[in-house]
Amino acid sequence: MSGTLQSASFQLSLQWIEQITILGKSQNYTHAEMNQLIQQLTSASTPPVASGAVAAQAIGGGGTYKMDLTALSDSLGNIVDGSNGGGSSTPYRVQFFVFWNQGSHAMTISNDVADGNSYPIWGATYSKTLQPGQFDMFVNLAGGTVQAQVTSTTKNILITGTAGDTFGYMVLFG
Repeated sequence: MSGTLQSASFQLSLQWIEQITILGKSQNYTHAEMNQLIQQLTSASTPPVASGAVAAQAIGGGGTYKMDLTALSDSLGNIVDGSNGGGSSTPYRVQFFVFWNQGSHAMTISNDVADGNSYPIWGATYSKTLQPGQFDMFVNLAGGTVQAQVTSTTKNILITGTAGDTFGYMVLFG
């Protein structure tokens, strides 16, 4: 997978340690180091980035995990709020999202119809099943206001799978 961060290209190897090539130099990064890189991106980068998180998450005992885009934990211990704090602040939009199945069973990413607060990352209704080792991604190449803002009513992504299996994610807001 390739993309552009400011004027530097990157490659992301979807493992516990990611390999990224920036300005022709390839280096392995831990999730914490990737979160530090995200903090250096700005509204002038491509895609425009104001905040973001990289982390791994285990699916809970009930076989589901509700990813709340207003309360993500990054690997640096920060809480990342995709709504930009709500209130009178302008909420962010998802600019880039990658999800990879690090578990040993299939996982499904879907809109959370049950609570009515689903984030429409791939449209109003979606369901994507990933086998172990597979990944899927969203990139807002159009920029602007194509993607929905993260708010208290558009914030959740539902992950269903086997309790204890882990998935990794990287999300950039702008």
